Amino acid sequence: MCNPTGATEALLAAQIRHACPSFVNLLSSILFSLLKPTIRHNIERSYVYSSANNNNSQERMQMRMDKLIAVVTFSMLLGNGVAVAADYDEGFRAFQKGLFPFALAHWVPLAEQGNVDAQNSLAALYKFGLGVPQEPKTAIKWYKLAAEQGDAAGQYGLGTMYDNGEGIPEDNETAVRWYTLSAEQGDEDAQLNLGVMYDSGQGVLENDVTAVKWYGLAARQGLAEAQTNLGVMYQNGHGVPMDADRAYMWYNIAAYGGNDLGNLKKNSLASEMNASEKAKLQKMSNTCLASGYKDC
Repeated sequence: MCNPTGATEALLAAQIRHACPSFVNLLSSILFSLLKPTIRHNIERSYVYSSANNNNSQERMQMRMDKLIAVVTFSMLLGNGVAVAADYDEGFRAFQKGLFPFALAHWVPLAEQGNVDAQNSLAALYKFGLGVPQEPKTAIKWYKLAAEQGDAAGQYGLGTMYDNGEGIPEDNETAVRWYTLSAEQGDEDAQLNLGVMYDSGQGVLENDVTAVKWYGLAARQGLAEAQTNLGVMYQNGHGVPMDADRAYMWYNIAAYGGNDLGNLKKNSLASEMNASEKAKLQKMSNTCLASGYKDC
């Protein structure tokens, strides 16, 4: 059993993904196979597009699933100690074999005892119909129990349910409330979504300055989609002074992270630059990355 220790919660996801690649790949591939790209938001600006026909949406789904996989393993590290770890591990072994009722038999009691990681795990299973009927309302129940305990992953998950109208009428204002609680704890996906909400005026008054704030926080955690959105804000002068160099930098970094839209926009700006200008901005991008996003 993987058991990374001595790390802050913010580092656990990365450590688990690094230490347990087979764990991540197994669950991630199963979960991702059930997903279809969906339209996250409907923004009118140039960088908004339907995810139903865009590979980036699949990449974001995959990234979110990887994060979810890390979250479900926290039961082995936090909360009720060794007994919880044993129960979760038994459930996981059953899950690996496709014995979903046995997995649930271990996970449900943990969730009912208030373990937020088990609650988030069950929410995800019901959200995507993995080993159980696909029941958005049941997913909401478990996300809400975790969210109301102050868990950032649960708050983000609940926000997405309200945002997309899954199992409940779409309610952007409530989505913003849950995204905010999660984003303030540092959840980068919540920060991105909150930026989009302020950018587009969904559930809140449109506010480009606040959108830049949340895009920036997510971008500096390495979220490529947020980096692209932040580049758009700099390119167009929305919420920040217009700055084509900084826009190119963020597009370049997003492209390096695999974001197709960032790459497209970087190439568009590069087509009007000479070799010296490109070299200068590449150095600017390298400095940003090398500094851990502190010198950007």
